[in-house]
Amino acid sequence: MSFLPVALRPASGSPMKAVVVAAVAAALAAAAPGPAAAAGQVDPRLAALQITMRSRLLYRGPVTGVPDERTAAATAILQERLGVMPDGIFGPQTLSRLFPAGRPVLGKRLLTVGAKGYDVALLRVELALHGFPSGKFTSLYTTRTARAVLRFQRWAGLPQTAMAGSLTARALHGAPVTCPRRLAWPVAAAVISPYGLRGARFHGGIDIVAGYGTPVRSPGAGEVVWAGWRPGGWGNAVMVAHGGGVRSLVAHLSRVDVHVGDHVRTGDRLGLAGATGNASGPHVHLEVRVRGAYVDPMTALD
Repeated sequence: MSFLPVALRPASGSPMKAVVVAAVAAALAAAAPGPAAAAGQVDPRLAALQITMRSRLLYRGPVTGVPDERTAAATAILQERLGVMPDGIFGPQTLSRLFPAGRPVLGKRLLTVGAKGYDVALLRVELALHGFPSGKFTSLYTTRTARAVLRFQRWAGLPQTAMAGSLTARALHGAPVTCPRRLAWPVAAAVISPYGLRGARFHGGIDIVAGYGTPVRSPGAGEVVWAGWRPGGWGNAVMVAHGGGVRSLVAHLSRVDVHVGDHVRTGDRLGLAGATGNASGPHVHLEVRVRGAYVDPMTALD
């Protein structure tokens, strides 16, 4: 198992400062992401480390799965406590000292409610990336995590135990699903918040710029299966079933103009943009799901 190197901002007065400073430029050149990190650049193992260090109060930054100086600085502090050279790189030596029992690899032990550790954090990240998020990222296996595992097992055709072992881990090694059909933009505007890791949670859709009252169009033809207030932060929302297990949802609407059972065509108006539910301002939240799994809408949009 290899890990991406990350750049380190050494603590002042550290005895390793001269050595670490010399390594920073090389680490940055090898690992620094571009201006915007794509989903494929996210390292689930690094995200799990960030979650683990958050639980130990060593890191207070966002869970990104992308190497940066803040993560490396926290890693160096962790290494000093473990008696490992504080180079800010989460590699085999740090891994062996952090997990002397050798159990951090997902699938090496059966995880169930109450389990804690790096492997639980990794499980929760992998579940989210495969479309089954389970709330705020922690290194604790909660009842909500168990429900997410159960949904993933059902989706993947595995025995439904709500416990994560080697079979579940093996299924999570596969690439996340993408949308098998093309969809249209509900509003023609820029994305202000992408799909994926955001803060300490997972953002299961994309947020698109839209002024209050902007018409929101159906991303595709299909049947309306939800129209109205949707608990859980979505506010006024409309979900359309497009066939083949594909569904789209637009949320935070100020007004809903369709009803459950209506058949719509691509581009038909579903409602008006707003800021209902958990929204800091008017915009359109778009989700796409395939057989119940969240997928990146950008894989479907023309």
